[in-house]
Amino acid sequence: MKIKLMLISVMLAAGFAHAADPAEGLWKTIDDKTGNTKALVQVTEKDGVLSGVIQKRINPASDICSDCEGKFKGKSLKGVQVFTGLKKTSDGYSGGTIVDPKTGKSYRMKAELSADGKTFEPHGYVGIALIGRTQTWLRAE
Repeated sequence: MKIKLMLISVMLAAGFAHAADPAEGLWKTIDDKTGNTKALVQVTEKDGVLSGVIQKRINPASDICSDCEGKFKGKSLKGVQVFTGLKKTSDGYSGGTIVDPKTGKSYRMKAELSADGKTFEPHGYVGIALIGRTQTWLRAE
């Protein structure tokens, strides 16, 4: 009986140790300039590192990015990995890289998740984090 209880305790502890990161899930990206929803991004965690992939663009005339510059010009944005390398820290997430599909440029990235888990704020920057651009993404229901 004691052995069974110990095994159950160990299995439960292992399950909690591998619990999903609270930022994982589907997010609606909101354009910080227009306030419009742009896309749905699936955020996943592997080995403590978050990454995000575009699952769907919202209201595109087509899925082909004709306005983009660089490596995304004329290509579908569905399936594009928009960020990678983001790791949980004591005050949010940092250490990632985010790509602006319109320009094809990559930026250093940090992010914050709201206490209620309903908003995710990726911040892309060059040099120091004080200068950069922040978006607010909303958890897709």
